[in-house]
Amino acid sequence: MTNLGAFVFFYGAVFGLGVGIAYLCPIIAGWEYFPSKKGLVSGLVVGGFGFGSFAFSFISMAIANPDNEVATLKVEGGKIFPADSPISSNAPKMIQINCLIWLILL
Repeated sequence: MTNLGAFVFFYGAVFGLGVGIAYLCPIIAGWEYFPSKKGLVSGLVVGGFGFGSFAFSFISMAIANPDNEVATLKVEGGKIFPADSPISSNAPKMIQINCLIWLILL
């Protein structure tokens, strides 16, 4: 994406709305089933989201960078992998596999 305004809109508004809905729906459903334990329900839902990120980071790394290579291309702010590296070419496959896993879990 080359347009900063569009990037800010999609990343800020659309992504924010999606995450907000993803948090809110299970929390409200849990509150309705356990009205006297709203804090526990909220903590379990937020903890579940955090654990999901933790678990999927290992899955994603195993798919995209199985040999644990180190980024070599220096850019402002750090290092990245070049566009022609195997890690960069594994990224679409990683996203597809993660989406498939998420669909199975739903």
